Amino acid sequence: MFASTNLVIELGAVLWVLMGWQFVLAEIFGALVLIMLMWLLIRLFLPKTLEAQIRQRAANQTHENGHCHHEHPPSPGSGAAGEHEHELATASSSIGEHEERKWTRVAHAFVTDWSMLWKEILGGF
Repeated sequence: MFASTNLVIELGAVLWVLMGWQFVLAEIFGALVLIMLMWLLIRLFLPKTLEAQIRQRAANQTHENGHCHHEHPPSPGSGAAGEHEHELATASSSIGEHEERKWTRVAHAFVTDWSMLWKEILGGF
């Protein structure tokens, strides 16, 4: 993420028009150098145990919040097959509702981003 702003295509186009292709080439080369440098520094100074702890903590928080995405086997001693089918139907409907909420959030973020962009464009000129 440190060098990601150097790899934006629109920025490259503006730089090409204003400063020439040599500067764009230097920006791309510099971004790749920064990416490799950050990768090397993370490999050298970030302990593997810390990465494993972070992944475990994220998995625990996801599971605690009810966003577990793996299948659970039916509990022993559960009733007839009809009850199990009811559980599956309930789970599939909640998955559908979850998907709908995700798409609603994406749509809301899209509209918010575009409205912010137009406010900045119209306010800046």
